[in-house]
Amino acid sequence: MEEAASGGPRVVRLVPEPLTPAGFAEFGTIVGQEKFILTSTEFPFFTSIVTLEPSDQPIVYLNRHLDHHQLFLTLDGKPMIIVVASPHLSAADLRAEAIRAFVTDGKTAIVFHVGTWHLAPRAVGRSPVRALNVQATNPHVHTERVDLGPTFGYTVVLDTPRTSVVLQRIRDARARLEALITGLDEQRLAAPGPDGWSVKDHLIHIAVWNESLLALLEGRDRDAAIGVDPSLVAAAGEKYDRVNAEIHRLHQHRSAAEVLAAFRDAHARVLAAIEKLDDADLLRPYSHYQPTARPADARPVIDWIAGNTWEHDTEHALWISKLLALAG
Repeated sequence: MEEAASGGPRVVRLVPEPLTPAGFAEFGTIVGQEKFILTSTEFPFFTSIVTLEPSDQPIVYLNRHLDHHQLFLTLDGKPMIIVVASPHLSAADLRAEAIRAFVTDGKTAIVFHVGTWHLAPRAVGRSPVRALNVQATNPHVHTERVDLGPTFGYTVVLDTPRTSVVLQRIRDARARLEALITGLDEQRLAAPGPDGWSVKDHLIHIAVWNESLLALLEGRDRDAAIGVDPSLVAAAGEKYDRVNAEIHRLHQHRSAAEVLAAFRDAHARVLAAIEKLDDADLLRPYSHYQPTARPADARPVIDWIAGNTWEHDTEHALWISKLLALAG
C-alpha cells in the first residue's frame, strides 16, 4: 500500500510475512540441522554483535553483496524483520512491488544468498534487539547500494502492529458494542431474532471465543476452553457454522445477567493478557503459543487477536443493531 508524502518520496507500507523455508527460498536459507557452508570469494569472514534498528525507522536503501553470504540470528529470543528483494534483479529493477519483508520467530538464523538485496534486519517495535552478524571483512568492495528515494521516488515503512494500538482498537470496539446493549432489560436481551439468536446469544458467543483466545495465548487447549467436542472443531476447517451452532445450543439457557457477567469478565481477562505482550509478541507465530498444534501454523498471533476481539465485536455489533431495530 502506498501513501502520498508531502514534499518528499512517496511512502510504501510493507506488511511482513511469516518466515517459511518455501517463502524465503528465493532470497536465502533458513539454517537448520544440515551444515550450511558460507562462502566468500576474496575476503575472510568476521562475526560481531549488532543492535538492530527498530521497525518504525523508514527503509531508505537496499544493498547487496556480490561476493559472499551474510548470516543473522537474534540473541534475545525476539523476532526480527528481514527486508529483501530477489538477487536476480538489477539495481534498475528495484521497484516497490519487488520488495518483501519476513518476520522470524526469534530463534531462527537466516543466510542471505549471494546477491540478495537487503539491509540489516529490523527489530520489532522500539526495544533494542541484539543479533549475531556474520559477513566478509571488507563488504564495501563488492557491495552494490541503491538509495530508494533519489532513484525511485519512494521509501518503505514496515506496517507492524503495536500493542498500544491493538489495545485501543479493542477498547474502542467494545465501547461501541456496550453502547448498544447498555440499558437493555432482560426481555430485550433474551428476545430471539428471525434466525433464533437473541442479543444475549451474540454476547455469550463473543465471550466463548474470547475464552478461546485466552487459551491460545496461555498455551492451553482451545477446544476445552470453548467446551465443544474437539472432533466437531477439527471437522470445521475454516468454516465454523456448526461449531457456533453448538456454542449457541450449549449456552442459550443462561440468563441475561449471567451472560453479561461472562461477557465482561472474559473481555477484562483478554485485555489483561494482551497488556502483558510487547510489540514483538504480536508477530510471533501461532505455533509459538500452541507448540503442540499440528500442523504448525506460522501465521502471526495478531491475526487471532484481531479476529477474536475488535473485528468480532464490530461484526456482532452490526448484527445486534439490526436485531434491535427489528424489535423496535
